[in-house]
Amino acid sequence: MRRPESRLSYRGHIREIYSLTFFNEKQAPIDIKAMLADGSSGTLAPSSSGDERADPELEPGMAVQSLFEGPAAREGLALLLGLGLVVALAWGYLLYMGWGMEHMDVGVHMAIMPRMTDWGAIDLALVLMMWAIMMMAMMLPSATPMILIFTALDRQRQEGRAHLLHVWAFTAGYIAVWTGFSLFATLVQWRLLEARLVSPMMQSSSPMIGGLLLISAGAYQFTPLKRACLATCRSPLAFILGEWRPGASGALVMGFRHGAYCAGCCWLLMALLFVLGVMNVLWIVALSVFVLVEKTLPRARWLGFATGAMLIAWGALVLYGAVHSA
Repeated sequence: MRRPESRLSYRGHIREIYSLTFFNEKQAPIDIKAMLADGSSGTLAPSSSGDERADPELEPGMAVQSLFEGPAAREGLALLLGLGLVVALAWGYLLYMGWGMEHMDVGVHMAIMPRMTDWGAIDLALVLMMWAIMMMAMMLPSATPMILIFTALDRQRQEGRAHLLHVWAFTAGYIAVWTGFSLFATLVQWRLLEARLVSPMMQSSSPMIGGLLLISAGAYQFTPLKRACLATCRSPLAFILGEWRPGASGALVMGFRHGAYCAGCCWLLMALLFVLGVMNVLWIVALSVFVLVEKTLPRARWLGFATGAMLIAWGALVLYGAVHSA
C-alpha cells in the first residue's frame, strides 16, 4: 500500500487503531520487530531500511491488524470478548447496586451492600470491591487500544503460554493501579462517613466539600500534570516506544506505569463521584463517557478546558449557595 504523502493527524492515528487498517511493515519508521527479537527495553532506534521516514502513527494500525489475521485471529477475538465480558459484568454489578440503593426505602436487602453506618471489616471489604469493580467498568474501555497494541507487538516475539502470561501481566498491572486508587477512595469515604460529611447513601452532605471538589477537578484540567498524563494516555504507541520491557515482570511494570498515567489523568474526576453520589449510575455513565472521549478524540484540548471551566463555575455556584444559606 502506498504511503500517504503528508503526515497523518492524530485523528488518523485513532482511526487506524479502531478501524484496524493495514499498513505494510516497510512503512514502519522504527524496527519494532528487531527490538522485540532481541528483548531490549526502552526507546527504540530508527529503522535503517531506507532514507524516507514514515509516520509513526501508521504502526498501531498495522500491529493491531496483525492480531486479527491468520492464526492470531482467534486470540485477538478472545481478548476482545474477554475484555468485553469483564466490562459487561462490572456494569451489571453497578446497575444492580444502583437499583438496590434506589429501592432501600421498600426494604430491599442485598448481601453485597455495606451497612449505613459503623462500618466493620466486612463493610470496608464490600466498599473496596464496589470501588474496584466500578473503576474496571469505567477505565477498561479506554485502556483497550493500549492492551490490543501491547498484545499484538508482544505476540511477534512470544507465543503460547508465555505470551498469554505477558498480556495478563500487563492488564493486571493496569488494574492494580486502579485497585490501589479504590483502596484510597474507600478509606476516604469511610472517614467522611464517620464525620457525617457523606451520607449513608454515599453522597456528599456538605455543600462546601462538594463545591471545593468541583472547583478542584475543574482547575486540574488546566494543569501541566493533567496535560502530560493525558498526552501519554492518548498515545499508546509512544508509550510502547519509550516503556517497552521484556518478560512477564516487564509487562507488569508497563501495565502499572500506564495505569499510573491514567490515574494521574482521571483521579480528580473520579473524586467527583462523592458530589452526586458514589452509586449514582447516571453520574458514573457520564464520567465514563467523558473519560473515553477525552482519551480518544484527537485535538480535544478544548473539551478538557471547556469541562474545566464548567466545573469551576458549577463549584462556585454551589459554594455561593452554601455561604448564603448558612
